[in-house]
Amino acid sequence: MYIVTSDEMRELDRRTIEEVGIPAVALMENAGRAIAEEVIRWCRERCDASGGSWKGAESKNGSPGDLVPAVQGDAALRLEEPEREHWLVLAGKGNNGGDGLVAARYLREAGMRVTIVYAVEPGSLTGEAALQRDAARVLGIPLLVHGRDAVDFTACTGIVDALLGTGSRGAPRGAYAELIAAANGSGRDIVSADIP
Repeated sequence: MYIVTSDEMRELDRRTIEEVGIPAVALMENAGRAIAEEVIRWCRERCDASGGSWKGAESKNGSPGDLVPAVQGDAALRLEEPEREHWLVLAGKGNNGGDGLVAARYLREAGMRVTIVYAVEPGSLTGEAALQRDAARVLGIPLLVHGRDAVDFTACTGIVDALLGTGSRGAPRGAYAELIAAANGSGRDIVSADIP
């Protein structure tokens, strides 16, 4: 595997969009799906490691939703007893957050319970991330906003960190630093998009 730097990744994205002609929203869709596949793989491994029985926080409210996924026949996005999983998706305001929102959609479609936790007010998202925010809203994926809503990190079975991407510089600050600290302190599994 070859791991690229942040600058190299930005250049690869630029060339893919401008020279190859693949739209940024398609790249975001692919990234979000890959994140969802990793979450589901992680859940399967956790179940296998525990002897086939599910381990995690017990369901506190509701069902995974009534969506029947278009990906229903896709083995990469299937999980036994998905309703026992409840993942928080921590979404920043940039494209990394948009990747997380796509992942939230796929996880929801796979039957898992998902709650989006925005680091900023959702109305501040722009571009492709705003398109994904709108899709999540239409699908009725529950959301919380850091600083406005209480977030119970102990009530979830795992966390998707889609807070900061390749454009991030320096140490996280404000809501981002607080969400990272809470996620790290939760003891829950964390799958990070781009930059852990």
